[in-house]
Amino acid sequence: MTVKELIEKLQKIEDKTLSVRCYCPELEKYIEELNEFAPEGRHIQSDVNQWLDDIDVSDTGDTGLELEGEVRLIGKE
Repeated sequence: MTVKELIEKLQKIEDKTLSVRCYCPELEKYIEELNEFAPEGRHIQSDVNQWLDDIDVSDTGDTGLELEGEVRLIGKE
């Protein structure tokens, strides 16, 4: 997804006061699979909410990002 696509999706949200939660279904599935083999009492907690806290930007041409820049959404509990 590009920044332009993200902005277009966000503009369609009527209530602009909503909090933003970070969710990665692939990570949730991976944690569930790991927990199948974990000893009792050693399961990884997968229901921790990560809320969008900040945005980090690396422009194209920055070290390690010479060909394409990126935007990182930073979450916290």
